[in-house]
Amino acid sequence: MSGVLATKCRGRRTVSGIGAAIYCLALFPGQFARLRADPSLAGAAFEEAVRSESPVQTFSRTTTRPVDIAGIAVGEAKKC
Repeated sequence: MSGVLATKCRGRRTVSGIGAAIYCLALFPGQFARLRADPSLAGAAFEEAVRSESPVQTFSRTTTRPVDIAGIAVGEAKKC
């Protein structure tokens, strides 16, 4: 199965993304059985796994204008 997953996802994400997909499939054995029965779902399964279990935990947002977040002033173009 990992070969099918890797083939469908080659070049789209890092090895960490494949790890996230395997983790999600282990958490949801019913979905793993569905994927084994229909390998054409591999691309969508991979995208959903990366969406729900991001392999990169360092994303931040950049403000486009001054904002107040929970009573804390954050200026324009600041990372939060």
